[in-house]
Amino acid sequence: MKFNIGFKVFFSILLIAFLVFFSFIGIIFTLLSGLTFYTPIIIITALGPVVFFIYFSFQLLKTRVLKISFITFIALCVVTAFGFQLNHSYHQSIPTVNDHEVNLYQYQPFYAESLAVRLDEESSLSLDENLPVINGATALYPLYAAFFPGDVPRKTV
Repeated sequence: MKFNIGFKVFFSILLIAFLVFFSFIGIIFTLLSGLTFYTPIIIITALGPVVFFIYFSFQLLKTRVLKISFITFIALCVVTAFGFQLNHSYHQSIPTVNDHEVNLYQYQPFYAESLAVRLDEESSLSLDENLPVINGATALYPLYAAFFPGDVPRKTV
């Protein structure tokens, strides 16, 4: 069935408006969700069918070439999105160190129920000046708390 040129143009404009509207909603959703990788994918997958529809409607290429090109286009879009998601899942599955801080109250020096280890005998190290300062290395705090009571005079605390 042959359609006249006016109908083809009207239907092309209608398809473009439909895809632009839903692509805009998809773009807003991906940007607000933090899925910024999918924004260009949505744009490309919206423009691709429009281009193929125009080529098909106005018979600018052979039908067989268009079908193969369209299937290849869809396959590339799916493989790209799947590959990104697979890569993202892989990076999320890598075990990492837990971000929880050490509970510093459990290792307070001069506290009777402290978890800090104490020496059985008197320490031979004595610090009177240039006392060590903890500069945010909370992982080393239990170590500092272990030698602190025996090596630092009580009056400086």
